[in-house]
Amino acid sequence: MKIGFIDFKDSFSFNIVQLLIETGFDVDIFAYPDMKNIWDYDLVVLGPGPGHPSEYEIIISPLKQRLMSDKKTFGICLGHQLIWSALGFNIIKSKYPLHGQKIEIKLDEDWRSYLELPKKVTVQRYNSLVVDVAEGEVPAGIVTSFNQEELQMSRTKNWLSYQFHPESVGTSCQKSFFTPLRYFAL
Repeated sequence: MKIGFIDFKDSFSFNIVQLLIETGFDVDIFAYPDMKNIWDYDLVVLGPGPGHPSEYEIIISPLKQRLMSDKKTFGICLGHQLIWSALGFNIIKSKYPLHGQKIEIKLDEDWRSYLELPKKVTVQRYNSLVVDVAEGEVPAGIVTSFNQEELQMSRTKNWLSYQFHPESVGTSCQKSFFTPLRYFAL
């Protein structure tokens, strides 16, 4: 499967692309806003980046169309926020802003099975923004994981997103957070 990666000029982009390659994917990189035919790819990866999703408005409409299709999408940090923005949710300041800090999250049985991870893992956060959604407000069909009342992970059969940085050295089991992409290739 060929992947189109949108680089929002973030210093972690190279690490993400490297892990995607190590997972067995062929990756083409597109620097935002020069996205050309990115939406034609089987899997689009929305990388992390600086700023608020509202600063990337030109991506919201095509992303919304993509999320309603059978095309696959993977979002990390800013990419996670862009997905939820395209779904109509607001992005707000976090009550717990952390940059370069590790946090421990607990995974329920569904997420443990999906990610093939233990009950507790450490992830690295680099964010001061979060999706403005409570557990009871999540639309049907979206599987989520919250930590300290903030959305950390979400997925459907066609997309996956993380608020944290799965590629960072502070994240345990880095490759495990990328292996679910193989489900998209089936």
